[in-house]
Amino acid sequence: MTNKIAVLMLGNASPGGNNIVDGLLKFQNQRKNTTLIGFVNGIEGLLNDQILTISEESFAPYRNLGGFDYLGRSSERLPRENFEKVAMVCAREGITGLILVGATHTLTDAATLSENFLENNIPTKVVAIPTTLDGNIRHGYF
Repeated sequence: MTNKIAVLMLGNASPGGNNIVDGLLKFQNQRKNTTLIGFVNGIEGLLNDQILTISEESFAPYRNLGGFDYLGRSSERLPRENFEKVAMVCAREGITGLILVGATHTLTDAATLSENFLENNIPTKVVAIPTTLDGNIRHGYF
């Protein structure tokens, strides 16, 4: 089975964004049947078909640099009115996994998008990876 994983950076740039891409490249190296893509400048790239194939060569200048410089980012929210477009892009591009990277709003949007995909039988799996500039993502297990 071939996997195609897409990365969507949302919200304010924070430490660790580029490190997430680095980790995904390491994941890809262990699973040769995986392709990585990213939406350039977040939602804008998703809505305007600005897609970058993530590769070791294109990412090399960004390795070990903080922030979201490699892919860029967009607004802090993924509005519900864009969910249908997100589903269409995922279907058209054959995206099996969509990773949303951002802070508290992004986590909420990822949960809502995931529920929407389940309700509408969209096979793409949605994952959220928390990154925050403000340290506002907490739970009782720290």
